Amino acid sequence: MPQIRKASIADISAIAQIHVESWQAAYTGLMPESYIELNQYK
Repeated sequence: MPQIRKASIADISAIAQIHVESWQAAYTGLMPESYIELNQYK
């Protein structure tokens, strides 16, 4: 069973990547593709 814990500084990169990928998935088809491509995890 997954455990829930507070995020730490070490989690920042993974959280940012999940945020960007979720945003892209949610708004693809609703926003212009050129705008979606601007929001990338680097």
